[in-house]
Amino acid sequence: MLGWKKLTEFTSFGSTIAQNFNVGDLVCWSEWLVNADDSVDRAQKCGVLTNIIHKELGERQVVFAQILPFDDSKIIEMSILQIRKMETN
Repeated sequence: MLGWKKLTEFTSFGSTIAQNFNVGDLVCWSEWLVNADDSVDRAQKCGVLTNIIHKELGERQVVFAQILPFDDSKIIEMSILQIRKMETN
């Protein structure tokens, strides 16, 4: 009989990915935008990673990124899994 296994390793969800980021990194992510005619477009957003935090959701620690977008002065928070580093020379 197959059943659910309880997690025995107490790592945060996203911690492996988070090791690839440092505060100050330039990062990008995608957002869905709904237009006035109810059509949907995908927009590329970019900003600076200001902090990496761990929050408890349910019974699991999850890693979040705090980002200052280039087009806003308010810090936003999203899962570390949603962002990627910008290509720089």
